[in-house]
Amino acid sequence: MTSEPKAAVQYAYCVSLSRDQEKGAGKEQVDYARELIRRIIVAAPAGWEDLVGGLRPDGTRYSGVVEHDMPLLHLKSAEEYRDVIVLPAAQLCENDHKLIAAIRLYNLAGKSNIVLSCLNRALGESLGEVDAGGEAAKELETSARQILAHYERRGEALDQGQVKIIRKLLKARQAITLSMAGDLEGALAVSLKLTFEIYLAHGFL
Repeated sequence: MTSEPKAAVQYAYCVSLSRDQEKGAGKEQVDYARELIRRIIVAAPAGWEDLVGGLRPDGTRYSGVVEHDMPLLHLKSAEEYRDVIVLPAAQLCENDHKLIAAIRLYNLAGKSNIVLSCLNRALGESLGEVDAGGEAAKELETSARQILAHYERRGEALDQGQVKIIRKLLKARQAITLSMAGDLEGALAVSLKLTFEIYLAHGFL
């Protein structure tokens, strides 16, 4: 993580230290400090996991500096941290169309079905982009596969309709990847298989 987000977080902590002011000004300062933290997370160009925490490839969770420093923001529990910092930051990322960041934040907050909804939206949009085979699209595809595998290992109760759509979108992305790599025969095979599955699911065959 760059030094700028770290410095900004420290400034937000300083803002929250004026909580004991009279006539409710302290509460306003705490609310403002929390809003600053959320905005810093959304604006961080990279490495925001250092701020909020994240999930390792094996699904175990690690904390970020903001969670370690919860008392400075007058947050009393992991649940309050999730509800006051992580979820609103995820919503801000989603509103700003930073869908990969939103997906990871919702995932960190344990909102699996919101994650699936965002994955569907992001994967669907990626299919129509000019740079459909670019690095951002590949990162999204990798994240989707990792998240689904993580949910399956944990036995999460998921919206299976959403899961099926994601798997179809991932196959469509696979066809694009093969085509971009020059494997037109492989891309055609994946596309035909996907078409067959869609027809079968809708009772056309």
